[in-house]
Amino acid sequence: MAYVEQASDYSTGDVITATEYNQLLDNIIYNHDYSRPFRNRLINGNFIVDQYSSGPFSGTLTAATEEYVIDRWYAEATGGTPAGAQVAGTGNRQFHYQFTGAASVSALKFGQRIEAANIQDQAGETVTISVYLANSVLTSVGWAVTYADSEDDFSSVTAIDSGSWTVDGTMTQYTAEVDLPANAANGIQLELSVGAQTSGTWTVGNVQLEPGDTATEFDVREVGTELAMCLRRGRVVDYETTGSRFGLGFHDTASSFRGFLYFNVEMAFIFTLVAASGTNYWNMYRNGGVAAANSISLSAATRSMCEIEASGGGTAGHAGTVFLNPAAWAFLTCEL
Repeated sequence: MAYVEQASDYSTGDVITATEYNQLLDNIIYNHDYSRPFRNRLINGNFIVDQYSSGPFSGTLTAATEEYVIDRWYAEATGGTPAGAQVAGTGNRQFHYQFTGAASVSALKFGQRIEAANIQDQAGETVTISVYLANSVLTSVGWAVTYADSEDDFSSVTAIDSGSWTVDGTMTQYTAEVDLPANAANGIQLELSVGAQTSGTWTVGNVQLEPGDTATEFDVREVGTELAMCLRRGRVVDYETTGSRFGLGFHDTASSFRGFLYFNVEMAFIFTLVAASGTNYWNMYRNGGVAAANSISLSAATRSMCEIEASGGGTAGHAGTVFLNPAAWAFLTCEL
């Protein structure tokens, strides 16, 4: 819907129709009610959830490879291997995400894809991007919004709008308005970018994409809610304390075992599994002994559970618990 009526359009004593009154009231609520649920269509825009640094992301980007570096956010560097990490924020921003430049870097991008279900209601409408940025060496940060050519398939995208902001070394908020076309209902992608970040740092904080033509206060969600939204797309199982468990398991044969993990948040769709491997990374404790395995594979999955399989000697039929050593992790992902 278009909220065209503004309070500034009227003077004291003006008589307005019921339709004009409703439009004006809707506009006031729509643009200024900070309690409106799910204003920020980006997930983890304040970088409060960071599962991925405990598993799939090593802390250093691989050149010319797109990879998820923090929950819901991907990055890609051209020419070099910059580092990326969640860092302490400033002011009322608890966390920022920060890249540290590296030799030969000619371009660096950082973005998120918004699935169709979370943006369809804004197709044909105006949205506003707001973000805090600082760069210790570069003076320009680009932004671009595209839509998926097919629903939730970002292998091919079409440009909607783009621009750039002039930045410096002080964290400052920048904004841009974007008119979304009808095809934004397929899902949209926001990418921030810099050029030759061969040294220094690029810092990003409180990224928001919200309905309307006005940037409002950052939509802080309860951390458990933000985590659940992240878990729908990616989940890391890693070593937390001595004896960290993956789940229940059993020996299906004398030379292999299976383990089961049930999710407290259903994933968006069937996922893929990436897991660390090494000597005795994955083990099953059963019948007073341990069956050791170096790697695991995904043998079955639904959106609410997975079954893994590993090679490890034991007695068929014995049940127990699958546990990890300190270097082990598993990444279950259906990121866009």
